[in-house]
Amino acid sequence: MAMEVKTLKPKQAQMKVVEEEDGPGYIEGYGAVFNNIDLGGDRIIPGAFKKTIAEKLPLKRIKFVDNHNGYWGSSEDIIGVVEAAKEDEFGLWFRAKLSKSQRAQEVREKIKDGILDALSIGYRAVKYSYEKIEGREDDIRNLEEIELSEVSVVPWGLNPLATITGVKGQENLELLLKKLNSLEVKELSDQNKQLVKESINTLKALLNDEPPTGTPKSGAAEPTSEPDNHSDEIAELFKNLNIAKEFEEEQAILDEFRAFAKTFSEGVET
Repeated sequence: MAMEVKTLKPKQAQMKVVEEEDGPGYIEGYGAVFNNIDLGGDRIIPGAFKKTIAEKLPLKRIKFVDNHNGYWGSSEDIIGVVEAAKEDEFGLWFRAKLSKSQRAQEVREKIKDGILDALSIGYRAVKYSYEKIEGREDDIRNLEEIELSEVSVVPWGLNPLATITGVKGQENLELLLKKLNSLEVKELSDQNKQLVKESINTLKALLNDEPPTGTPKSGAAEPTSEPDNHSDEIAELFKNLNIAKEFEEEQAILDEFRAFAKTFSEGVET
């Protein structure tokens, strides 16, 4: 089962740097909150992390990662290890010891400066159930047991398409795409350029049923199956993101979108 990710807003994450005399320092905060129905229709039930904390924490198998890159990237993206974690009334609290590596210390300084201020978890849903809630069109998913792989420091506004490679991606793809289509993008920062590239790569992986790679390749991928009923939303996503075309520095990214949208349209017509 593929890893899923879930991101907390800075106010919820309460992330802070804990200084250590003559040491690399610690990061602590909340990786998840309980009893909150998120945009993806998930609600984490208290006790969901109990087993994974007992089994993995003593073995130092819960990593602290820079922007989830450790899952697909190199060991350099793993910038620390979670040494303490517990459930309280609010959610999953943790403390991670940072590495002495340059990468980890750069992230530490960005957290102190307020540049990075959100936290996200990479996990696998072990036990869950669906529940109908009055006033909601779709059932919510109650996450009753979670296997926690890592906690990541992320920029708030992390691309929500990062979640569609998980098991619940198909169920919530339409919601995620509609949310993306509602964004008003006028200029892309260097950081967001990379997120857009990752979006292209993730969408290509969906259409080709392949795992995402670290860097999107040039040229469009050919769909190997008939498009599902989310094809209109994906096409609209590419259309809306083209509003950044007036900025010359985004041209390479836009070319990727156009090429992929053209291939996607051809797949719809056949």
